[in-house]
Amino acid sequence: MRSSLLALVLLAGTVHVAHADPEADALLDRMDRAVAGAANKVWICRMRSIGTDGNVREGRFLMLQNSGDKRLLRFLAPADMRNTAMLALGKGELYVYLPADRRVRRLGTSALNQTFLGSDFYAEDLGSVRLRDDYNARIVSKSGNERRLELTPKHPSQWSRIVAVVVEHDLVPRME
Repeated sequence: MRSSLLALVLLAGTVHVAHADPEADALLDRMDRAVAGAANKVWICRMRSIGTDGNVREGRFLMLQNSGDKRLLRFLAPADMRNTAMLALGKGELYVYLPADRRVRRLGTSALNQTFLGSDFYAEDLGSVRLRDDYNARIVSKSGNERRLELTPKHPSQWSRIVAVVVEHDLVPRME
């Protein structure tokens, strides 16, 4: 029994190593340090969601990040979303401010698995600051100083995979 368990552990370790991509892992580590490494960051982000019918919905938001796992998003556009805010205090602790109600609501755990604001993003995505903790990476293509990574979740997720484009000069992932 003991030798069977040891063989199973060794086999599982071998399978895991066979799928490792050291270059992608190193790039993912560098991306995490670039995005979450500084104590404070300010970003202006654009989000575009294209429906199956071709309808395009675009939004802009200001994102303030503190210590890598705290984020505040304040929507700038479209007009119906303006001044809506979301606060992420790590994974699983999210709050939303709706200007029409003039109140803050905590999002329950069931809301983490739902899309928000008419986009393809899930509330759980706001808490994903360190990609290396949640995803395995594989370099799909290289072009000059640009890398296209395929990220597959290490844990159960709404996403089966994410494709991220990374440019060497800033290491900020641009999700596709």
